[in-house]
Amino acid sequence: MSILKRYILKSSILPFFMGFGGFLLYANVFILIDISSEIVRNDLSFWKLFPYIMQQIPRYIPQAIPVGVLLSIFWLLSKLESKNEIIAFQVHGIKLKEIVTPFLILGIILSLTTYVLKEHVVPEMYRNKNAEVYLSSGLHKFMLSEENRYMFIKRIYSNRKELVDVFIYDIDKENTSMKVYYAPQVLYDEEQSEWDLSGMKVYASIYDSKMIPHDLNETDRKLVGDDIDFYFIVTRKKAYNMKSDELLQIMNEFKRRGIYNTDSFSFDIEFHTRYAQSLGPLVVAILGVPLSLALNIKSKAWSVIFTFLLIALYQGSTQWMAAMGRSDLWSPWHIRPELAAWGPDLLFSVIGGIFYMLLDTEMLYGFKEKLSRFSGE
Repeated sequence: MSILKRYILKSSILPFFMGFGGFLLYANVFILIDISSEIVRNDLSFWKLFPYIMQQIPRYIPQAIPVGVLLSIFWLLSKLESKNEIIAFQVHGIKLKEIVTPFLILGIILSLTTYVLKEHVVPEMYRNKNAEVYLSSGLHKFMLSEENRYMFIKRIYSNRKELVDVFIYDIDKENTSMKVYYAPQVLYDEEQSEWDLSGMKVYASIYDSKMIPHDLNETDRKLVGDDIDFYFIVTRKKAYNMKSDELLQIMNEFKRRGIYNTDSFSFDIEFHTRYAQSLGPLVVAILGVPLSLALNIKSKAWSVIFTFLLIALYQGSTQWMAAMGRSDLWSPWHIRPELAAWGPDLLFSVIGGIFYMLLDTEMLYGFKEKLSRFSGE
C-alpha cells in the first residue's frame, strides 16, 4: 500500500468514529421512544428491559457506518484543502482520482462489515432470551392468509410459542356464508410437533341464519394449523431480525398462497435492502469523495453540514422508496420492491460516477475557479 493510501486511511479513523458514534447516540433516543409504550403497558422496570435496549443498538449500526464514512471524507478532505495539501499532491504528480482509491477501499471493507452485521449479528442478538422473555410480538391487525381467508391473533409470545385470542375468518362469497374459527389460547405441542387446537371452535354461518358452533374436523384442523404456522413465522419477529434464508422462506410462502400486498412486499423490501444497504458505505464513498473534491470544501463546519445533508438525502430517499415498494398494488405510488431497494444506490452511484469522471478535467478546474470567486476564497 502506498504512503498516500496509508496516510488517508489513518487520518480517516478519528472523524469516522466521530460521525459513527454521534449517530448511535442520536439513535438511542428513538430506541427509548420505541420501547416506552411497552414499559408502561407491561408495567416493567427500565433495568429489566436493558438487555432488549442493548440488542437494538446493532440494528442502527448499518445506518451509522455511512455517516462515519461521509464525515471522514468531508472532514479529512476539507483539512487537506485548507492546508493546500491537495495542491501539493497534484504538484507531485498525484491525480485527484488517486485520492478516491483509499476511500473506496475503506467503503468496501465497511460494506462487508455492514453485511455481516445485518445478516448475522443482529439476528443472533435477537435470540437473546433474557431480552425476548419480556416482550411479546404481534401485528394487532388482520392478515390475509389465502384468498378469502383472514387471520387475527391478539398476542404472540414467540419465546414460549403461545398465542392469545386466535381468529380465522373463512368467507365464501358465492354462497354468502362464513366460517369463524376461534380459540382463546393456542399452545405449541412439542411432543406432537404441532399446534394444540383442542380449545378451538368453528362457527358456521349462512345468510340470514345464526352462527352454529362445531368441533374441528380433520380437514379444518390441517387448514387451521397451516394458517397458524404461516401467521407465526410472519409475526414472531421483525423482518430486520431475520436471516436471509428466513426471509426467503416467508417470501416463497406468500407467493405459494398468491398473496401480493403490503405484508408480502415488506419482506421483499427487507431482503433486497439488506444487500443494498450493505453497499451504503461504498456508495457514499463513490459520491462523497468526488463531490468534496469538486466543491473544494475547506471548512470543517461545512464538512459536517454536507455530511448530514447527503445522509439525509440518501437515507431519506431509501425510506421513501421503501415505503413505495411496500405499498399495495392498487396504490398509484407502488413500485417493484427490487427497484425500491436498489434505486437510491443506483442513483447516488451514477451521480458519483459522473463527478469522478470530471476529476482532473479542465471543466472541473473551471468550475472550482468560479466557485472560489463566488465564495471569496
